[in-house]
Amino acid sequence: MNKIVFGITTYNSLDFLYENLEVLFNEISKLHKYNKKIIVSSNGNQNFKNIPIIIDQLKEIFDTIEIELLNTTVKGKNNALNAILKCCDQDDICYFIDDDIDISYNTIQSNIECLIRYRVLYNIPVIVGPNFKMKQNNYNLFQRIISIPYLENAANSPFVMGGALTFYKKDFESYPTDENVADDGYIGNYFLKYLYDHNITQYSTNIIKDGYAYFKPCKTYHEWKQQQIRILIGVDNSYKYFGYQYEDYFKSKCKWEFSFSKELQKPIKMNLNVLIYRLLQKRVLKMLKKIKTNQVVWENISSTKKFRLLKYGKKGM
Repeated sequence: MNKIVFGITTYNSLDFLYENLEVLFNEISKLHKYNKKIIVSSNGNQNFKNIPIIIDQLKEIFDTIEIELLNTTVKGKNNALNAILKCCDQDDICYFIDDDIDISYNTIQSNIECLIRYRVLYNIPVIVGPNFKMKQNNYNLFQRIISIPYLENAANSPFVMGGALTFYKKDFESYPTDENVADDGYIGNYFLKYLYDHNITQYSTNIIKDGYAYFKPCKTYHEWKQQQIRILIGVDNSYKYFGYQYEDYFKSKCKWEFSFSKELQKPIKMNLNVLIYRLLQKRVLKMLKKIKTNQVVWENISSTKKFRLLKYGKKGM
């Protein structure tokens, strides 16, 4: 029987960690035929002492699921993910999910089944992740513009996003300790590299998209700009990490209508909103050229997080 290790990284996110974990537990509980374990990797949290209280409350509710808490003192998402990987056996299925992502009903189960099926069918390493969309809400005009790539009817991206993905531990070693390398850009390229190195052409990709996950858009241009610059630097470094001989191949597999780079953009039908989005992209790219140090800082974008009165507040935290 497969064991599934659900890895959740968290950084100063106590305001919504409990509720998201509670939702995740409900979805995981449906996986009756698998052994399950949840590892929460607290990465440099200022309020780490309060997290065990949340974990203990969840254990009382979901006593059939093993849960482990790690505290990594070195800040950075890659370090937090590597701490989880060290706790996994080679035959384990890893399912990584960010603490602020909403997974649609049954997507986790569907992702796991999809991974098992395609790993057998292709007989090569594969990685599976949901299609990301933005929740429709009463957003301001700016949020509606930057939501365009993630509307329900928008073209799905061909690459995995670090917010949620799954793979076999035996097919992936670890993330770079360099936090300037984007975790999702790196792991996606890692799997594509297998196709390139083994000259596999019968499958166009080993990145499988299945189901849906939802996230909240940045509220201000300043937040979005910071977020996009961090992503662009991290993704660019993920190409360079493997060497320039792979870069063209990686990029050929990651073309999308809403990519920042022109060479990666697929044709798209223009309208006013898309035009404004393109202008925002150009503005970010112009700023990116002025940045001398490619340093990605893993910080929370506050407006993309949920702020709720949580149950653990009743226990004197």
